[in-house]
Amino acid sequence: MKSGFKTFILITCLAALAGYSSAFLDPLYDLNRQGNHEFKRNDFENAFSFYDKALGINSLHPKIIYNQANTFYKSKNYSEAILQYEKSRENLNYIKKTEERNNLQFKILHNIGNCYFNQFQFEKAIENYEDALKLNPDSEDTQYNLELAKKMLEEQKKQQNKQQNQEQNQEQNQKQNQKQNQEQNQEQNQEQNQEQNQEQNQEQNQQQDQQNKNDQEQNKDEKNTEQNQGGQEQNNEQDQNQDGEQQNDSEPQSKDNDTSSETDLSLIHISRAHETVLDLVCRLLLEKK
Repeated sequence: MKSGFKTFILITCLAALAGYSSAFLDPLYDLNRQGNHEFKRNDFENAFSFYDKALGINSLHPKIIYNQANTFYKSKNYSEAILQYEKSRENLNYIKKTEERNNLQFKILHNIGNCYFNQFQFEKAIENYEDALKLNPDSEDTQYNLELAKKMLEEQKKQQNKQQNQEQNQEQNQKQNQKQNQEQNQEQNQEQNQEQNQEQNQEQNQQQDQQNKNDQEQNKDEKNTEQNQGGQEQNNEQDQNQDGEQQNDSEPQSKDNDTSSETDLSLIHISRAHETVLDLVCRLLLEKK
C-alpha cells in the first residue's frame, strides 16, 4: 500500500515537472513570461516587444493579446488598447475551460470600461462595467468604477447643458447686439439724412429768398425805369407844348415872314382869316357912315 502511494506521488511529481519544463522550454510561454516580467518593472516598451514576438508564434492566443493590450493601456494609448482587447475577446474560444475563459472576458470588459472612462466616454464605460459585473458581480473595483462613471456622466451632462446655455446666450446676445447696432445705424442714418435734408432745405430756402429778393429788386428797377421813362415822355410833351405856344405867340407878329413848314402855313392861314374879318368890320363901319 505504501509502495503504491509512493509510486503515485512520484508519477505526479514527474508529470508536474514535465509540464513545467515543457512550459519553460516552449518559446511562446517563455516570451510571454519575459513580457510579464518587463511589465511589472513598468518597462512597457520591452514588454510589448516580448509579447509581439510571442504573437509572431501564435497570433491568436487571447492571453498574450490581452497582455499586449495592457501595455497600450499603461502607455495611455487607449484607442489601440481597445482594439487589442476586442481582438482578445474575439479569440476567447481558444481557451477551453469555461471559468478561465469567463475570467479573462471579465478582465477584458473591465479594462475596456477603463479605456472609455479615460477618454471621457462615460456611457460606453458604463456599458462595459455592467457587462463585466454580469460575469463577476462581486468585483468591488468594477462596481466602484461603475458608480464613478455614472456620476461623471451626470456632471458631464450638466456641463454640456451649461455650455449649451452659454452658447445660446452668447448667440442671443450677438443677435441683440447686431439688432441694436442695426437700429443705431438706422437712427444715425436717419439723423444724417434729416440733417442733410434740413441743410438742403435751408440752402434752397436761402437761394429762393435771394432769388425773390433779386426779382423784387429787378421789378423795382424796371418800375423805376418805366416811371422815369414816363416822366421823361411827359416832360418831352410839356416841352413840346411850350414850344408850340411860343411859336403861336410869335407867328402873328411876323405876318410877312415866309416859311416852308406846315405849322407856319397853318398859322399864316389863321392870320389871313383874321385879317379878312377886320376888313369886313371896317367895311361895315364905313357903310353905316
